[in-house]
Amino acid sequence: MQPVEQLFALQRMDTRLAVLRRSLEVLDPGQSLEALLEQVRAAEQVTAAQLKETQTRLRDLELSLSGTAEKARKIEQELYSGRVGNPKELTAMQEDVAALGRQRQRIEDEMLALMEDTERLAQELGTLEAQRGARERELEDHLTQYRA
Repeated sequence: MQPVEQLFALQRMDTRLAVLRRSLEVLDPGQSLEALLEQVRAAEQVTAAQLKETQTRLRDLELSLSGTAEKARKIEQELYSGRVGNPKELTAMQEDVAALGRQRQRIEDEMLALMEDTERLAQELGTLEAQRGARERELEDHLTQYRA
């Protein structure tokens, strides 16, 4: 092979290599998809933490409600047992039972709101988990194509 032919072959390889390098630079190594995946993961973590907090608050309220109901039951039992004869004590006990009833109603209202929040957060978490799975598959497919 003549030196001129060798130089020409080398020039063609260099040109082809330059074209391939430019093509490689244009390819996305998946950074944008990784950023989207991280956003979904962060949102999923925040939602999971909110859900856990809401569920914890709901359990606390359930305990508070049962304590309030038990306290009201004991006062009513004492009230109707006939052991207390003083009208002032009876009136105070009736007021305590009424106050406990109002407190119970407030707790139940807050529990209802928390149950709705829990349901909403659980649905949102399910959606985010599905999105995360889809983003992970999309990123994996993209990286497979990128490597190829």
